[in-house]
Amino acid sequence: GEGQDGGEVVITKTTTMTIEQKKVGDSVGTLIRRVDSVTDGTRSPKSTGPKPLGTFQAHERDIWSLCMMPNPSFDESKSWEPKDLQILSAGQDGTVRIHSGDGECLALLPDQEGPVFCASVSPDGKIIASAGYDSTIRLWVQVPGPAGPLEELTKDERYRRTMLEGQGQWDLVREIKGHTNIINCVCWNSQSNIIASCSNDNTVRTWRLDGTCTAVLKGHKDDVRSCMFTPDDKYLISGSWDRHVRIWRLIDGKCVQTLLGHKNYVWCIDVSQDGDYIATCSWDETCRIWARSGKLLAAIGGHDDRVTHCRFVPDGDLLATASMDCTAKLWTLTGKCIKTYRKNDFGLQSLCWSLTGYELILGSVDGGVKVWEVPLGGKPEAKKQDSYDVTAMPEICKDQQTKKKPNLTVDVNL
Repeated sequence: GEGQDGGEVVITKTTTMTIEQKKVGDSVGTLIRRVDSVTDGTRSPKSTGPKPLGTFQAHERDIWSLCMMPNPSFDESKSWEPKDLQILSAGQDGTVRIHSGDGECLALLPDQEGPVFCASVSPDGKIIASAGYDSTIRLWVQVPGPAGPLEELTKDERYRRTMLEGQGQWDLVREIKGHTNIINCVCWNSQSNIIASCSNDNTVRTWRLDGTCTAVLKGHKDDVRSCMFTPDDKYLISGSWDRHVRIWRLIDGKCVQTLLGHKNYVWCIDVSQDGDYIATCSWDETCRIWARSGKLLAAIGGHDDRVTHCRFVPDGDLLATASMDCTAKLWTLTGKCIKTYRKNDFGLQSLCWSLTGYELILGSVDGGVKVWEVPLGGKPEAKKQDSYDVTAMPEICKDQQTKKKPNLTVDVNL
């Protein structure tokens, strides 16, 4: 089944999962998908097609990034509603916002100088990092604000209370500067004490929360669009418009692996929750899945325009991709398309899974949001199924390897 609507972000819900054996080269891996433990029907839809859970407008223009906020009140064992979801988004309109899944705006963080290209919440849920056009990383924390009867507060205290209420009590506590061009992505390590950022200045940088830059990683020859820590925090992976994906060892800042094969800009990367797989997507209309060793496992075709985002499902073996062809697709790690969600005339810029992996959120260029309930089966799409298995292109990899220049400059402050 397919859902069709206009200019929105999409959340999809996964249900029954299976165990799948896949052979890649000489290795066989057991890939376990999420299993819905609730059997009373409160979480498992009975229909075979996707059901929208909610639709709302989140931003005035493009949504550049999405991620899920932790919700302490959410009880996975009970019946749930879209309002239980809390979605963090960054937009072309220069704001960072938090919405519930039913569209209520819970927080609006304003005063960004130009578009915000990324907003990410720390794993402990205590800090939001945002960055974008003005080359500045901003850190936000929740604070109580002035207390007491309104009539007893000073003018400044009343203003601050009103401001914080509009921002969901999130207050700007630090601005971090160092990049010399647009920042495209910020991400957190697992301990919530180190931030990584990548920029159009061709560098990747790591920072302490006090604003100290701990490493400047140089090697990319064009804008660096995406970066992410591995789950063990030992490596940082970056993707660039130079078509290369680099794996950096953080203890000494060395680039230990370069992944080659994309024929156009690398736009987004992701690392599976167990750290075994890396996904990359590109303007060459493909997504690639790599082993952590750097071995190419699958090159996936199927989109008809730039692939702008990719994310692994938490604790599972599914990959979601979003594209400017106005569709999102779900894939197995063997490159089989499980389902396609078609939009209307608006391309998709961003996506994220919910924390449980039962919902998928997609963001479009018109700033809208849509929430889907999508039960998944175990069979790939019959239509154009063969075209989704695209073998690696060794001649392209060989050509890029020949042209690769090994001299990298690394500045590290340990």
